Amino acid sequence: MTEAQQGTHHAPERESERKTEEKTMPGSTPTVEDLRHDVELTREELADTVSELASKLDVKTRATEAMQQQYITAARHRGAIGASALGSLGLVAALIAVKRMRNR
Repeated sequence: MTEAQQGTHHAPERESERKTEEKTMPGSTPTVEDLRHDVELTREELADTVSELASKLDVKTRATEAMQQQYITAARHRGAIGASALGSLGLVAALIAVKRMRNR
């Protein structure tokens, strides 16, 4: 089964990849220049992949960013948080008052 039939063939993502595919004819032997160009493209892709993996493995930075996002969200909703806290405090005070009335 070919790559196209398996659905694993991907279109070139970079302009330079398209140029390489256009220059080398199927079944012909690639030139030294073609091979060097392919090596350079592979190095670029590998560098991008390593950078992405490194950023995913940087737990401290990711945790810090998540915490900062939570602070921003909380700051945007301060009014709602304050109102909820005040409402909860009022409910607790009402429950204490009702309990004291029943115990008399």
